[in-house]
Amino acid sequence: MRLADASGEALVRALAGLNWADIDQICEAALSGGVFSGSFFKKCITLQAKVVLRRMLKSGKLLDADGVVIKMASIVIKDKETGQYRRVYKREDLFDEEDFVQVMLYHKRQAKTHIAKMKYYRRAAIKKFGPRVQAMLPGFEDLMDKPLTVDAGGIR
Repeated sequence: MRLADASGEALVRALAGLNWADIDQICEAALSGGVFSGSFFKKCITLQAKVVLRRMLKSGKLLDADGVVIKMASIVIKDKETGQYRRVYKREDLFDEEDFVQVMLYHKRQAKTHIAKMKYYRRAAIKKFGPRVQAMLPGFEDLMDKPLTVDAGGIR
């Protein structure tokens, strides 16, 4: 949403009768004062609907008419037409073999990224606080390379 979706002049008029006001009072004055256009409200509804839908899809609590849990998977793909990345969703019970392969490859790439980030932050923490940080991460040994040491030459 952009400032162009709202009228600054209408906001000034709506605030004219207010003294000190909290955001709820300002919002009420703006709504009753015609600050926002119809397209603004449509965008608001669409954005909020997307937030709620993403939460529902991710929740693992979707039930069909028989009370069976319907699991959803999501991956990020590159749109062939636009070249932009977008998240797509599909019901797991509708997967074919290729869908399972695609989801597993996506999560493998994500895992590599997350492990690389974890190793970066491990090095940064050791650089800042010393090797004692490693002892604060039990259970990470299998994801890490050998324990790092700090000496005059840096982190090794």
